Amino acid sequence: MPDEVRVYFDTNLYLNKFQDPYKIKPETNHMFGKVKSGEFRLVISQTTIMEIYHVLCLAIEQISDFEAAEEAMDEVTKTYNIIKKTMLSFPNTEFPDKEFDGIEPKNLINFVENVPGSSLIDFKGKKLPGSMDFIHLMVASNLKCEKFFTYDTGVLKLDSYRYKGNLKIVKPYRP
Repeated sequence: MPDEVRVYFDTNLYLNKFQDPYKIKPETNHMFGKVKSGEFRLVISQTTIMEIYHVLCLAIEQISDFEAAEEAMDEVTKTYNIIKKTMLSFPNTEFPDKEFDGIEPKNLINFVENVPGSSLIDFKGKKLPGSMDFIHLMVASNLKCEKFFTYDTGVLKLDSYRYKGNLKIVKPYRP
């Protein structure tokens, strides 16, 4: 088998895979199957795990009753912990402890302007630089991933099927 390809999955793939088992897209299952078989080496970032928690919590903001919100938060915490545990124990994955390695901590606040030599810097103006999408792209590039899989049409429009440094942005596909 050829060397495995280092890949990064946008948060939407994880939520599709683990949030509702009855709504999993065949493309999502295919991408995770490629990881499980060893064809892909999935790089899981801290940023993705934090965003999953954030997305799960969004519905709670709409609840005005304190007790109902507290119950919903307990459910979110349980769901989040299951997703996180499943992600981190999935075969052929990597959880780097230094996804921002080489970037000065004080410069993370001003991420775009302070990443010298980034191959993705020219995305500025096409996608909001402070967006989570942009940060995921920066992290994936920094971690030397070859492919970035996403369902986000805005991200796919940035540079669909063209290389940006070491990174190719692609939509998940069926077998």
